Amino acid sequence: MTRLFLTAKPETGVRVKEKPGFISSPYNFVDPLSPATEGRGAIDVRGYQRGSMLVDHTSGKIFLVP
Repeated sequence: MTRLFLTAKPETGVRVKEKPGFISSPYNFVDPLSPATEGRGAIDVRGYQRGSMLVDHTSGKIFLVP
């Protein structure tokens, strides 16, 4: 078992509107000038409880399942 001591509350994942049970990382920044990317990089969280911690593999930061 690994223990984490967080100094701040992690951000919460963003729900993907057209895909129930999927979220995207709050650390994925989308260029406003690029075409719509809704649903790209979606993470399946159907087996996770609300408040579970996940890791954004791009940034290495922790975020919560909404």
